[in-house]
Amino acid sequence: MKFYQVFSKKDYQHNGEDKTRWFKIGEIKVTNNGGKYLKLFQFPETDFIVLPEQDDTSEDHLVIN
Repeated sequence: MKFYQVFSKKDYQHNGEDKTRWFKIGEIKVTNNGGKYLKLFQFPETDFIVLPEQDDTSEDHLVIN
């Protein structure tokens, strides 16, 4: 299993100097069998499943194994 950190970026100026601040907002988990899950810290106890893009994403055709 692999874990990836997810960050958001905020650019700003301080004393006339360009600065960047990074905020850790979540993580992506990739399981050994290829499943991908996104966890965002602002949605506690909620995992999102990451799927490849499909031509037809209507609910009638969405299949999750």
